Amino acid sequence: MPRLSRRQFAGLLGSSAAATALLPFVPRTSRAGGTGSPRRVLVIFTGLGYLENTFWPTPGTSETDFTLGQTQAALEPFRDRLIYPDGMTLYGGPYYFPDDDNEHGTGAAMTFTASLKAGYATGPSFEQVIADHWNSLSPRPFRHIGLGVNGSAGQHTACFHAGDQQPITPQNNPAAAFDSLFAALPTDPGDTAAIARLRAQRQSVIDVVRGELQTVQTRIGTQENQILEQHLEHLRSLEQRVVEFESACTAPDAPMEGGSDAAKIETQMDLIASAFACDLTQVMTLQLGHCDGAITMFDGVNAHDNSHAVGDTQGDPAVLAEHQDIDAWWADRWLYLLNRLDAIQEVDGSLLDNTLIVWGSDTTTGQSISLGPHRHWRMPYFMAGGRNWAFPTGRYLQLDHPNAVDNGAFEEWPSHSRMFVSILQRAGIDVDTFGNMDPGSGTLPGL
Repeated sequence: MPRLSRRQFAGLLGSSAAATALLPFVPRTSRAGGTGSPRRVLVIFTGLGYLENTFWPTPGTSETDFTLGQTQAALEPFRDRLIYPDGMTLYGGPYYFPDDDNEHGTGAAMTFTASLKAGYATGPSFEQVIADHWNSLSPRPFRHIGLGVNGSAGQHTACFHAGDQQPITPQNNPAAAFDSLFAALPTDPGDTAAIARLRAQRQSVIDVVRGELQTVQTRIGTQENQILEQHLEHLRSLEQRVVEFESACTAPDAPMEGGSDAAKIETQMDLIASAFACDLTQVMTLQLGHCDGAITMFDGVNAHDNSHAVGDTQGDPAVLAEHQDIDAWWADRWLYLLNRLDAIQEVDGSLLDNTLIVWGSDTTTGQSISLGPHRHWRMPYFMAGGRNWAFPTGRYLQLDHPNAVDNGAFEEWPSHSRMFVSILQRAGIDVDTFGNMDPGSGTLPGL
């Protein structure tokens, strides 16, 4: 049997039909030589921001010593998994709006894109850049999955974009999302026959790849054999990942039609947890309502009207109390999500440890400098999870900024685009800027 040259050996490893067939089932880290769980990103949009004084933490003696804001108290069990970067502006508002939309619609377009709005945003939202990069390294069944509840993608309401003038319409119907995502997966953890079939299918592909590699092993030299042994070791670790994958990867119950907005949100969060656990994608978005609200928390309460009443009444105590109730309602939803992700165990921690969650909004309500519904400073971006690959968590980052927001001072506040640069770099993307608004460059201090 003729020996293979190094070039032939490398080409054979790269062109193996069986190895190519295996790709959708191999975690990205396994393909790169690691044994950890896949990295994930989940980005969540909610409209109208938060009431500032009861949202932001109270600082202690260090960035890890803080007390959660009054309306965020429900998240105390996960305080050590959270990051609050306090002091960013949504660069582009309120002084540089490039089209005739209002602060809500323009803010929504810029929230995750950091790009000019001209009808729609003129650039992609940051998670789509990550989706492109990760999918090029390790294709999944879905490059990106976008879900929502009462979300929309009009020129006033779109907040996620695939690129210039490319809004992403969320799938608001949990039943339709379930059908498209989980049709081929076992729905019952006790369905041993279905799980056995899934295991057999994936094991058979692994066996074919192993057979190909072992055949090659007889035709190469010592140095190439060392490389080949590494590939075989990855296959052995992959077999363990397949077993673990199946223990976590069962489709959730098929969603029921109807229900309250709270129930729909929790159902979509169940689908998110299962889609990540089943390695269907590494990047997901969740659009909850839009920049004018569109989510019903309590009967008779309209979040959009309340946010405007905060400014119109200059902080009437009854109006502030209603806003605080809305903010606490959202925190209860976030607690549900964090519990769901943390309950799924992977080889190196929980699904939450491997998933960076980023929340953002179109505007916020202000208080520390001025009060009203259209503020774009101290924007309530915050993060959770992802400590296995993204950032150390359990931190309240108080960013340096002026105590003013006139045109000149606004330029000196840290831009939200710098946070996205920090995230993109942690995702393995070599960038120093993001978007087309912020004239500066670099990462966010502390990240």
